[in-house]
Amino acid sequence: MDVGRNYQFSDAQLIRIGSEIKNLLPLYMRQLSDHTPAINEDFLLHFQRTLKEAKSVPATDSLDEEISLMEEEIAAKMEHACIVFRSLRLYIQAAFPHDRRVWEQLGFCDYQRASTNRNQMLMKLQELQHLVEKHRAALQVVHCPPDYYWQIRVLRGELQSMGQKLNQQQVEQKRLQSLRLARMNALYSKVLLISDVAKKVFTDQPQVIDMFKLPKQLATAV
Repeated sequence: MDVGRNYQFSDAQLIRIGSEIKNLLPLYMRQLSDHTPAINEDFLLHFQRTLKEAKSVPATDSLDEEISLMEEEIAAKMEHACIVFRSLRLYIQAAFPHDRRVWEQLGFCDYQRASTNRNQMLMKLQELQHLVEKHRAALQVVHCPPDYYWQIRVLRGELQSMGQKLNQQQVEQKRLQSLRLARMNALYSKVLLISDVAKKVFTDQPQVIDMFKLPKQLATAV
């Protein structure tokens, strides 16, 4: 069960149950209200509004898919960055065969760790860009393709842009999930109240209790 979620069934099931109870309430309002005065016409209006609000929260399926695709694209970009790094490291070693201090700045393990962390990879690409620009003349001597310089800048820009978009998508995803959870919990609390009161009111009418009763395996509140 999701953290903060008070019901043990799907959102679609809760909406269906709420819709059924909405239709039953006007028929049994008097008996329910005699036992629990709070269940009155105002309560019915609040219940209808709560149900409508629960239905109105957009599903996040398409957004979830967009986020998944963006994460895959970012992972591919970071893997490509590792490939560029490995190639450039060989050229830097060739340019400075007797000066380990230059190419040891490009720790292989650092890039492996950064391959799973976008912010770390951006930092490593920035370090790589500065190092390459500083030693461009020496790299040209060992015939390092100029395309690598361009690739570093492009990869940094793409990862920054994609990261910003991903962050915006995740913020929106969290907002919709929180809103949906709050509205579903509000609906569930009203459904549970009505179901509990109906069990007390219609003790001699089991068929009515059955109409208000939550499915047995789903009725436990947390």
